[in-house]
Formats: sequence, structure tokens, C-alpha cells
Amino acid sequence: MDRPAPESRAGERAHAVVVGGGFAGAAAASALAEAGVTVTLIEERATLGGRTSSLKDGVTKQDVDNGQHLFLGSYRDTRAFLKRLGVEDRILFGKSFSIPFINRMGHRSILEPRVFSGRLGLLAGIFAFREMKWRDRISLLWGLGRARFLAPERVRTLTVSRWLTTLRQTPGARRAFWDPLCLATLNEQPDRAAAEALLCVLQQGIFSDGKSRSMGHATLPLNRLWSMELGPYLQRADGRLAARQKATGFRVEGNRVTSVEVAGESFVDAEVFVLATELAAAELIAPAPLREAFAPIQKHDHAPIVAVNLWFKEPPFKEPLVGLLDMDLHWIFNRETLWGPTAAGQISAVISAARPHLGRTSEELIALALADLRRAFPGFQEEPLHASVLWEHQATPSPTPDFIKHRLPVRTPLANFSGRRLGGRGLAPHH
Repeated sequence: MDRPAPESRAGERAHAVVVGGGFAGAAAASALAEAGVTVTLIEERATLGGRTSSLKDGVTKQDVDNGQHLFLGSYRDTRAFLKRLGVEDRILFGKSFSIPFINRMGHRSILEPRVFSGRLGLLAGIFAFREMKWRDRISLLWGLGRARFLAPERVRTLTVSRWLTTLRQTPGARRAFWDPLCLATLNEQPDRAAAEALLCVLQQGIFSDGKSRSMGHATLPLNRLWSMELGPYLQRADGRLAARQKATGFRVEGNRVTSVEVAGESFVDAEVFVLATELAAAELIAPAPLREAFAPIQKHDHAPIVAVNLWFKEPPFKEPLVGLLDMDLHWIFNRETLWGPTAAGQISAVISAARPHLGRTSEELIALALADLRRAFPGFQEEPLHASVLWEHQATPSPTPDFIKHRLPVRTPLANFSGRRLGGRGLAPHH
């Protein structure tokens, strides 16, 4: 680091407390430790990872992620965090994005850059994408050209659907490109999602050059991606990981936080504090001077994700990822291709923004997933050896324009207290 580590009043290294052991909290804790700060990371659960987690299937004994998570090359902070812990190679990035799509009739086409590198390759890929007619392709290229240099404030009050109307996007371009992109990256339907958020995806990801435009996936379950390395990393910098510890509040003097209250441990003093829990938990324990800031976002909904996990003797496809069009399922992942033999036969079928399916039973969702698999692969009639359903009912805050407007900032009026950008999420598909 070019700048010296913060110091306490006694001239010793500063002590920072980070509350929350998900991606955001772990990244903040490791960055502080790298800067020479002694860090205590407080996590209520026994495991790290937050909403990006894994569990053991009771029948197959295989690891199952809570929905498949993908990574964009433009996730610079995430990549820097993984590199800091020495595990960046556990995310496998392609040279660029390449996604096969299958429609309801079983017809396959691939959206990928072609022939040329950079943006010319993207344009060539759009022209070769058979799910769109010529009119749709021209519409999409026009829309992407307009979006490339558009200032975010121009779309701040618009939903994705309204924005696409102003861009004169055809129904075919929306169906084959815009809708899947919105669901994958924002976990919300275009008529609810904020155009500003999707514009950020385009400008920082798809319009970027090189690795920023690539897409990657973890080569092992999320519970083994970085959680085992974080504790030792903090310890080497004289810090510690306090798992199974619950932060219940903060003490404030003037415009500074002085300590965090931990159930069973009284108060932990520090010079720097970071709150990186999910929104509902943050609202309960945030310092009193910040509580009013939560009022505008209390009414906002969350967007659910459901994953139907299926095990077959021989899955119907070998690609790591296939997108489905005109079906209930949005994405299907071959976990054996992603992780290797430890996930033999495992398919994860994902429905993003799954609000319309909340009333369905597990049996209904499994039947729905099988029906879509057989539409996508008409010759596939194998029955699953085993199946399970995993819901994330509050997977992400619903990123509506009003939510984006009132989203809490990282900086706060308290001089030594900050929070993650509450309401953000790494990619999904979840995602």
C-alpha cells in the first residue's frame, strides 16, 4: 500500500471492527488488514459467506450452492479480494462471455463475440445470434450504441422496460437479450428493475475491454471458495475472526462510534467500524444517528430465487451454462462440468425473480423443471435419481428506481463508521 496504516491515539496500529462475514464484510476486513490495520470480524453464523453459501445434500452427500453464482470480469473489488487471499484461480474466467440459448421448441443458438476482438466481436456476435430477426438485431445495436455513453442520471427514474421503450427496442430484442440480461444481473423483472442499475452492468461490463467483459464461475462450492483462508489471513495481521458472535448495537460519542456491543462479550472498542450485514439486520443494530436513513427503504420488497437441483445418471448437456427462452426456468447449470467429479450428475435449474412461483410446492417445481428440460432437449426422457428445491426468499433487495434512489451510501455522517452499499449484489445469476 502507498499510504501508511491508520494509527490509534496511542501511536499503535488502529483496530477495526467489521460486522458481517459475507463477501462485503470479508472483503472490507481483508483490505483493512492488508493496509496494516488490526481487524476483528464479527459473524453471527458459524460459517462465512452470507447469502453465497453451500450445504450438503442429505441423499447424495454432494455440496449444493444456494443457487448458481456467476462472476463478471468487471467485479474488480471481488477479484482483488480473492487475489488478496491467494484464491483468485478458483474462479475460472473465459476469454469473453459465450452463452448457448435454447428456446421452447428446442432450437439452439449461441450469443458470443465472433471473429473480431473487443466491441467489433460483440457486434459480430449479435448479428450471428439466430434468436433474433434482422429487425431485432438492428434494434439491439441501436440501443447498445445509445447506452454506451449515456449518463446514469438520464435514466435515474426509469424502469428497464420504460428505458427500452425510449430506446425503441423491439419485442424480439427484449426477449432474447435485454430480459435475460436483466434477470441474470439484477434478479428482477424489467418492469420493476431500475434502468440505472442495468446501465451500470453494460458500461462497466459488456462495453469494457479484455477481462472486464468476461464471465467466470467458481470451480468448487462457495463454502470452499475463500472462507477457509480468511481467518488465517486476518490472524497473520494480528486480527481475529469471531464466528458465532452477535453484534447487537454500537456506542456513539459525538460524531464517532467508540465500540460495538457483542452478546456475551460486552463491548469491543476500536477506531474504525464497518457494518456489512444484510439490510434487515443492519437496520436493527445501526448506530442511533443513522436509524432514520433506513426509513425510506423499509417498505421495499426483496426478490426471491429458487434453484431446483436434479441428479441424473447422464445429464442432457455438457456445457457449464445454458440459458432458456420462453420457459419458466431461466438458467440451467451442469455442476459436474463446473466442479468436476465431486458433483457427478448434478444439474442446477434456476428461476430468477421467482416471485410468481412462491406458492408452488417442491413437487410442482421439480415437475416444472423436468418439463422445461424436456422441452429444451426433446430426446431426453431420463427420470432424476434425486431432486431437491432450495429457496432464497430474500435473495436480493428488489432494485427498483426508488430503492436505488434511497440506497444507503458507504460513507456516513459518523467520522469512523461506514457500511457496504446496502442493497448491492454481485452477479447473479445467481446467479
